[in-house]
Amino acid sequence: MPWKYRPHRGTLAESMKECREFDSLADVFEYAAKEWGVQRFDLTIKYVCDDNRIGWCPTYYICTDTFDGKTYNEIPQCIGMCTEVE
Repeated sequence: MPWKYRPHRGTLAESMKECREFDSLADVFEYAAKEWGVQRFDLTIKYVCDDNRIGWCPTYYICTDTFDGKTYNEIPQCIGMCTEVE
């Protein structure tokens, strides 16, 4: 199933300019890990909302437990958002 991904930075409009489509969630995770310089196994996905502003229903956070040399055990760092493509 295809997925869309956008990084979590800047404004929504800026982030959407960086939106990419992938063949699978595994491909999204591989890209996000390389983009942010984190390990793939540190990434998790969490449902956050239905974002009707951009038609991403449902929208998921992509989070990492380790970012910029710090470990986030209790509250992972969000690095991007993704959604399934119908």
